[in-house]
Parts: sequence; C-alpha cells; structure tokens
Amino acid sequence: MLRFANLTLHDLFGFLTPGIVVLSSLTSVHVFLGKSDQVKMVADFSTWEALTFLFISYLLGHLVAAIARKCARFTEVERKEINALPDEIIAQACEKCSDLGFVNQSTKNDMSRKVHHPGGLRGNNWWGYFWQCYKPVKNNPNFPNRTTLIAFCNRALTQRGQTDRRDIFMYREELFRGLTIALAVMAVCMLIIIIFVIIPNYQESSFPVICYWGGEFNLGLLESSTALLLALIGAFFSFCQFMGFVCRRVMEEVYGFLTMKA
Repeated sequence: MLRFANLTLHDLFGFLTPGIVVLSSLTSVHVFLGKSDQVKMVADFSTWEALTFLFISYLLGHLVAAIARKCARFTEVERKEINALPDEIIAQACEKCSDLGFVNQSTKNDMSRKVHHPGGLRGNNWWGYFWQCYKPVKNNPNFPNRTTLIAFCNRALTQRGQTDRRDIFMYREELFRGLTIALAVMAVCMLIIIIFVIIPNYQESSFPVICYWGGEFNLGLLESSTALLLALIGAFFSFCQFMGFVCRRVMEEVYGFLTMKA
C-alpha cells in the first residue's frame, strides 16, 4: 500500500505537474494565435473537460520526462557528479564490487578491452548497456569506468531492496528535470505570445483575456513579460534543484552500497 502511494505521488508530481504547465502553455499559444480573445481556466471547464485536460497532461508529462532524460545538459550533470567523487571512495567501491563477485578477473579484462574497442560488447549482455562510457576509474585501469561502477552499486542496492532513500532523491530528480523543461517551454510560449499577439495589438490596447475563478484579466505587455521572467527564473532554480538531487542520489548509491551488508 505504501509503495502504491509512493508511485501515485511520483506520477502526480513527476509527470502531471510538468504536463499541466506544458499543455497550458501550448493551449494558450494555439488559442491566442487563432485570434480568440479568451482562454478559460480549469475552473471554468466541465467535469469531462477537466478530466480530459488532466489525462492529456499526464501523458504529455511522460513525453516531457522522456525528452528530458535524453538532453545532454542533464546527463552531463550526472557525469560531473560521478567524476567529482573522491578517489578513495571509488577505490573502496571497486574493492567491494570485487569482494561481492560483481566483477571477476575475466570481466575486468573484457571491460578493459572494451575501453579500446567500444563496440565490442554492445548488445551481447547487460554489461553492453554501458558501452558508451570509456573512461577507466583512476588508479585502477583494469576496472570499468566510474559511470559503470555507479551502475554496479545501484544494481546491488536494487537486488537487496535497499532503495528507499535512493528513490526519494530519484523521484525529486525526475520532478525538477521535467519541470525545468516545462518552464522552458512556457517561457518560449510566452515569448511567442508577446511577439505575435501582444506587441501588434499594443497601440490598440486590445489584449487577450484570461478567465479564472470568478473573474478575468487582460494579458497585457506587463503581465506577459512578468510571466516570461518568472518562467525563466523558475526554470533556472528548478535546474539548480535538479543538480542538487542528482548529487544526493549519486552519493546515496555509492555510500549506500559501501554500508550495505554483504
């Protein structure tokens, strides 16, 4: 029951929230560029419209999360955090991997050869999943690179079911990664609205109207510029939060592995 609740919260905040931001932004651009003068907020939707909106937002959130995982800027953050780990900790993790049988001499030799021939093991077994990383661990050239070592630690924790603390950081990492993309999309949409809708109608003072709970307001140049600025600031701080949780998750995987009972 607790695991089900965790997954539900993960879905709610990790996928639904970024999806709502992206769908609202794209809908606003579509409506305003379509020369409509009003945008309804969720409070003015019917029940079926609101449910459809949330369902599409949830699906869109998965798409945003998938795109975010492929962005080089996000993956580079994890590589930097892994490379920043102290050499002493890496050496201890290497030794424990050998003690637990995760890596034998044959595997070390295979991975060492893979450093020079990156396509050699691709697709042959699960080790090939890490074919794209070639940098050996410092002071231990026969051992797989640091990214692979972290994967060993993560696999060991998963096999023993000791992933509760890691999952906490992973879920928050997922949220802020998706939210960074969503807020960036919102900033781009607001810029499009300002350029193609607000500025051409500025002299006529004919601005779009956004309806909300019991009222409405004109989306003028000041309001749209403020929304653009807030979206950019939000994306920046969301990315900073993402980097913080990546650091904590990587440290939890390594130190959790080192303190794990054999």
